[in-house]
Amino acid sequence: MIKYLSTILLSAVLVSALAMPAVAAPPKPATVTLTDEQRMLFEETLTRDEAKQLADEYLESLTATYVETYKFPPALVELLEADKRVRNIFISALDPARDNITQAAQIFEDLRSIDPERVIKYAHLATAIAVVYDQPAMATREVGIIIWGVAAGQFPPPVAYRDIYDYYSNPPKSRRFAYPPNKLPWPMQVYIIDNGVAAKERAWAHKKFNRGVQVGDLYRRVTYDRDKLAKKKSRLGTRAYTLKNLLRYGGVCGDQAYFASRVAKCFSVPAMSVRGVNRYGNSHAWLGYLTSYKGRAMLHFSGRYLRDYYYTGDVQNPQTGGTILDRHIAMMFDGLSVSYEKYELTRILIRLADQLQADEPDLSVALVERALDANPYMPKGWRVLMAHFRTNELTKAQALKWFNIMLKVLKKHPDMTFECLKTFLASYPQKDFASRRKLYSKALNLYTGRPDLQFKLLLDLANEMVAADQKPQALKMLIGPIVRYAKEGSVIIPATQLAVRLATELKVQKKAHSMLSKALITFPKRRSRNSKPSETYKEFEALLKQLELAAMKR
Repeated sequence: MIKYLSTILLSAVLVSALAMPAVAAPPKPATVTLTDEQRMLFEETLTRDEAKQLADEYLESLTATYVETYKFPPALVELLEADKRVRNIFISALDPARDNITQAAQIFEDLRSIDPERVIKYAHLATAIAVVYDQPAMATREVGIIIWGVAAGQFPPPVAYRDIYDYYSNPPKSRRFAYPPNKLPWPMQVYIIDNGVAAKERAWAHKKFNRGVQVGDLYRRVTYDRDKLAKKKSRLGTRAYTLKNLLRYGGVCGDQAYFASRVAKCFSVPAMSVRGVNRYGNSHAWLGYLTSYKGRAMLHFSGRYLRDYYYTGDVQNPQTGGTILDRHIAMMFDGLSVSYEKYELTRILIRLADQLQADEPDLSVALVERALDANPYMPKGWRVLMAHFRTNELTKAQALKWFNIMLKVLKKHPDMTFECLKTFLASYPQKDFASRRKLYSKALNLYTGRPDLQFKLLLDLANEMVAADQKPQALKMLIGPIVRYAKEGSVIIPATQLAVRLATELKVQKKAHSMLSKALITFPKRRSRNSKPSETYKEFEALLKQLELAAMKR
């Protein structure tokens, strides 16, 4: 799909030279209160039109609060009053808990002042820049996490957010973009505008790659530097950390992911470096990027080696600076594929439901149910719904209904269903162990393709059995899966640790050692023929040795 997606510039650190120093954001505005007229909408089932009306009124109220609380520039206020579309995009993107809203408003106004008509056309782009560069360090945080062995002085100077805006809102350049910035929603664009690419490198990249390079091929373009991995002198040495030099001298996985993601970003492809731990216990970084299939946005990967069993990966969120699961980004892409309008509406309804959760629980439940009915790919919505279940505002029958809906519509997003499953399990009293065990058994069958999730459930169940004075049964339950799934490596270590502890307490070390030793047949020892035994293998071996020595003493 992105055949002409070439490589492009990239630099390293990206701070906006025009962005002012980050300051503490003002206090979060007080929770909203619904009017009597708005409450009347809930007397019967909330219709889609009523939900839209409520969301629009909420955004209008929120805008007024923000304008006063965060001292929006007058010219920006005029724009938000005159253009409802721009208002909805910008205001709904702001997060009082994470964003420096005063700074974000000033950035948006600065971009508006360049060309008022252009900011209307590129409202999503301007919004993405505002919510990332309101705290410039957020845009560079990923670099500090995935890149190592490079001195600060090797990175190019910071790039101004105005330069980023001019680059992506330049019509002649946009003809070479895979996804037009004026059509891509801001939640995707935050994974584009954090690239910090300088003009000189942009020119080099366009000349070097021009057309024909697919995003999925970019990761392996950077040759692997085994000397750097061995903590020896890297081939890059003290040279500048640029795209050109990475391509020439190579690097390790973090450098490969950085190069590929920045190249993709410069062609307006949402991309990110993803990091995770494999079955050998080793950390790794790979490329995640937007692609499309039958008109739907999808998160695809390059460098995520299947034989290493990376079930999930962590991504740095450019807006918040926090970590987000790659699978939740994939879920966000699904939500945006429904349509941005529905995504925005459900996001606003869920936000309102969250604010009403404590004081107006019934209305909050109605709002979140309406939102998830329109767009189920909203993690926050499911969390709000489960929060109501925990506080008994949602009956067990209602929770079960929605959980069954979730299992059906979020079949491709098991991490979200797993998160909510834990809440659902918590509703059953600990003393009702029989019912809880049945639920665990059903849950284990739900995640047959995800041993990492299965072992988390297995560990929880085993701990409950221990608490219920069923240590022998817990040990027996653990040993079978540990041996069968030994090839999962690091995934089975926590269960093995508990099994060793139980075997020691029950004084059955010899028998447990005999059974667990069978796992060594398939437990991953080394990633390649010439590599040393992995730390995970040595840890598993040490646990077996612990049992063996204890058995000999007896």
